[in-house]
Amino acid sequence: MTDSVTQSWIVDASDELAIRNGCWFHPLSGAFAVWWIERYCRLYEGEWAGDPMHLRGRHDEPFDHWEIPDEFDEQLALERHEHFIDGYRGGVPCDWQYFTLMRLFSWKRESERWGRPVRRFRQGSVWVPKKNKKSPTLAAIGLYLTCGDGEQGQKVAFAAKDGSQARDIAGKHAIEMVRASPELSAECKINLNEMQIEHIASRSFMKPFSSSNSRNQQAKEGFNGSILVDETHVVDRSFMKRLSRSGISRSEPMQLEVSTAGNNPDSYGKERFDYGAQVASGEIQNDQLCYIAYAAQQDVSGESLTDDEVIRLGKLANPAWGHTIGEEEFTADYQQSKIKVGDLLDFLMYRLNVWQHTVKRWISPDAWQGCGGPYTLDRFTGQSCTIGLDVSKSRDMTAAVLAFPQFGPEGVERVSLWPHFWLPEEYARKNASEADFEQWAADGWLSLTKGNEISIGEVYRDFERWAEQFTIMGLFYDPAFATHLTQILEQGMQSHDGAEIIRGLGITRTSIGQRSWQMSQALDDFEDMVINGRVEHPNSPVLNWQMGNANVKESNGRTVVEKPEKESVKKIDGVVAEVMALAGLNYCEPSTQGSIYDNADDVEEFWV
Repeated sequence: MTDSVTQSWIVDASDELAIRNGCWFHPLSGAFAVWWIERYCRLYEGEWAGDPMHLRGRHDEPFDHWEIPDEFDEQLALERHEHFIDGYRGGVPCDWQYFTLMRLFSWKRESERWGRPVRRFRQGSVWVPKKNKKSPTLAAIGLYLTCGDGEQGQKVAFAAKDGSQARDIAGKHAIEMVRASPELSAECKINLNEMQIEHIASRSFMKPFSSSNSRNQQAKEGFNGSILVDETHVVDRSFMKRLSRSGISRSEPMQLEVSTAGNNPDSYGKERFDYGAQVASGEIQNDQLCYIAYAAQQDVSGESLTDDEVIRLGKLANPAWGHTIGEEEFTADYQQSKIKVGDLLDFLMYRLNVWQHTVKRWISPDAWQGCGGPYTLDRFTGQSCTIGLDVSKSRDMTAAVLAFPQFGPEGVERVSLWPHFWLPEEYARKNASEADFEQWAADGWLSLTKGNEISIGEVYRDFERWAEQFTIMGLFYDPAFATHLTQILEQGMQSHDGAEIIRGLGITRTSIGQRSWQMSQALDDFEDMVINGRVEHPNSPVLNWQMGNANVKESNGRTVVEKPEKESVKKIDGVVAEVMALAGLNYCEPSTQGSIYDNADDVEEFWV
């Protein structure tokens, strides 16, 4: 029969399995780890720098409610445990630190191999959003395993995606905690070159590992100790595979992963997140993995949440609510983030622990549709414009977008767009079930050219008409497939005997390489203009469709666009063209001598 204390700590199906396998809950084991960390670990940064690291429990009590005695007090520890579990079972909101330490270190099982009780959990997978004290907590647990757990010759490694993450975040916290503690400073030796902490009395040490450092891989494979992983969502699967059997010959090793959600659904981190959920639900039987996840439901979209819903989800996903997470700051972050789709998805990922895909929808449908309205091209007769041109051969469309600006003292204040598209008739017929190509052509938004390639002659004739109707300040184009056509538009075409076949239209042309930083800047500018209602478009169904296909991601601090897969019917040629037209407006604006878009020397990849 299960004792009442163990019964009170059953939180998921893996605990039911553990009890059937002979496990039980011994609260003093976890309580000792809690006391040790609070007694010897001090924070080194922020508002509480220099204070003991209180592992907060119930939200209805101050985070430093419980005194920290100089010596471990079993009676006080049991009172604290009972107070916490009564609140937890009674629905009182609780922080994650005390709960996690008690869960990790208090569950026990008999070991025939070692002839004594050992810890039930050999692995921990803990998921909490940003600003919930992950790194200092992980550092404190690492110090406990190194200096306080009592095992001689213990080895503890901080593992992370790169050396900076391993050394400068959790590793830095650990070193500064040692420096801030007179007791630990007296017992430990710090090697700053290696960022290693050696506990002299037990001959144990703690050091950083990173998955990006390919050196000493054999040493990592042979590492025999505990692994603490910071930000699991970005750690390489192959790196974790090398470390998977660390501590296999030890009685109580620990592989503890603490992380937020990420944006790679095929990553090791997402695999662990999903695996842990299956263990907790009982779908997979594994009573040696401690899975703790604070997150909103994974299908939340976030675009139209009320303030009350945001607060409810924030409390659900953030166990440090009311301590390091404040309601006012949290709701303000949401209000600011929901302006842009990319920022909103980051908010869901970082603040609510909702996994995202690598790419993000560029501009929200509501923002784009809010800029749409019916008008005709004749409205702009006699006005000036730039044209963005993206040329294809057979599979993609060729797209041109005319941009008619209204200039103000600070540059372009508002832009009216007019898109037009060309597509091979054969392609449109073969893919009629995928998009309304033929209807779009019948309505005048799309020109279908004979055969299976774009007709340069038809594109030229449209440009010829536009050159007569408007003042074209410049043609801005992707050089892939477009150099020959744009040369004809500017200079014309001559036969071998020198006779002019097609007259030049005298349109000044500028190549915008799709590997240039100016496209990233233009993407950001265009998004800001749409959000602020400074773009006008005629609700072309073709351009609207392509805007819905446009996804972006961050690469080296820049916004980049992900093209649809090569065989996909989805197109974004008009998106490329409108962005180049906007870049051209900044190039041509009368208030600018030269432009931020002049420099095309940068070779940052624009397409991903």
